[in-house]
Amino acid sequence: MISKIPVVYSVHSAVHIASLIGDRFTIIDLTDPIGLLSRHSVQSYGLSNKLTSVRHVSRSSPYAAGLIQKYKKEERNTVPELKKLISDVVA
Repeated sequence: MISKIPVVYSVHSAVHIASLIGDRFTIIDLTDPIGLLSRHSVQSYGLSNKLTSVRHVSRSSPYAAGLIQKYKKEERNTVPELKKLISDVVA
């Protein structure tokens, strides 16, 4: 609620930065199994009291990585599949 932009990075860095920015945070992952790993990581960092929820958008990591690798950085914001993935994450 404090940050107007999502904190995106490796789980370790993102969790620590999110815990510094606000009292509570949510993790959004591509799949449910990755979300479970993120929850476990947050517990091991001693920050589970700040974790509100772990949500997923039901997209496989290979699917997302394939889209990112397929298109150059400059053209990614024009690709319909990537726009859909981003809108699903934001929603």
